[in-house]
Amino acid sequence: MLWALVRDEEPIGPGLPRLRYRLPVPPGSQEQVTAAVRRYAPPHLWLGEAQREPGHLRRPDPSRRPGR
Repeated sequence: MLWALVRDEEPIGPGLPRLRYRLPVPPGSQEQVTAAVRRYAPPHLWLGEAQREPGHLRRPDPSRRPGR
């Protein structure tokens, strides 16, 4: 179900993975969404924000799906 949110992109920082979840967050709700994700995300996962232009979300590449 969440595969549609996975993106294969150049990492935005050294040591970060290429595959990541890209969650679109409506303007004005960033603080609430970030607080909820931080509350439930495992502590070993990196969580960060990156501003992208509208329409940046692309379709995932099924051949890169983990476990295949």
